[in-house]
Amino acid sequence: MALESTNNNKILFRIDAGLRAGFGHLSRNLTLAENLKKNNFEVKFLIKTDNRDLVSEFIKKKSAVLNIKYFPSDLGQDQDLINIIQQYKKGYSFLIYDHYSHNEGYQLTLQKESIHWAQFDYKKSMRIYADILINTNITATAKDYKKLVEPNTKLCVGEEYIIISKEITKLKYKPEPQKILIAMGAGEYPPSLIKVIKELTLNTNYTFDIVSNCTSLDSLNNRKNVAIFNNPSNIGEIYSRCEVAIVAGGVTTHELAYLGVPMFVVPYTKNQVANAKSLDKKKCALFFKNLDEFYDTYNDLGLSSLIENLKRHYTNKNITIDGKGAKRIINAIKQNLLKNNILFN
Repeated sequence: MALESTNNNKILFRIDAGLRAGFGHLSRNLTLAENLKKNNFEVKFLIKTDNRDLVSEFIKKKSAVLNIKYFPSDLGQDQDLINIIQQYKKGYSFLIYDHYSHNEGYQLTLQKESIHWAQFDYKKSMRIYADILINTNITATAKDYKKLVEPNTKLCVGEEYIIISKEITKLKYKPEPQKILIAMGAGEYPPSLIKVIKELTLNTNYTFDIVSNCTSLDSLNNRKNVAIFNNPSNIGEIYSRCEVAIVAGGVTTHELAYLGVPMFVVPYTKNQVANAKSLDKKKCALFFKNLDEFYDTYNDLGLSSLIENLKRHYTNKNITIDGKGAKRIINAIKQNLLKNNILFN
């Protein structure tokens, strides 16, 4: 396919989001997009989703990004690549993708089509051909990718590249005593997690802010000490007022770490484990390898003692998230476009 004349400042995003994929990846890329727009870039999102309405509502509350094209969640890799290539050839100069539905062949196809791109990674195991590699895991380092990337790949790795939304950077940690945040991701929760949440919230010595669209928790709205928020527009305010948080280990943990909220981190998926362990090592959180371990510890100690253990472990002195990660990534993109004679001073 012939490449149309490039506008030099058009960036294409390819994201997975929805009930199964959650909204963490979308959220951080919306922050990137808003910062790109301030730098006179145009942006377009290609989103694969299992719930278009939910994703659309999330974007409306988070961002002014309007140029969006949706694809079904069962879209195959070949058609995914065709869609990306077709869109990119319409005058785009750079691609950013943040999803796990790719392999080495996926990258080589992009390379063959002369596409310049950045990709998010956490595995540190696959050969990567991207112009820019992004890994915002707190303990990620350039050494992790020494044998995995091309010589000219720009590495944006570690906590200095953590992306924090403008909404969060305006807030300060002002906890209300004995208020607990529960934010375990999008979608319907398994029975085991629902059981734990229902049992935790029976403790009327605490109040609970639950960020979730899991319909199985709706009955908890009847409890005076529980408030459930489905895709709230004031998510930062909710975070900042909670004394401690119980979270799954994704992007939310970075926002809570920035605010200084102590966390219990119970990962749901493999991609969250490294981040969760890093937060524990940095003493920003207590890491539990699974829900059973958390539940057993809770039963042994009780909620009050569990929280005291977290507070004794916690310190905010070992982490420095300054909210400038998006700016650093955008500067890397600009430098790449300049190097490839796509963007001119």
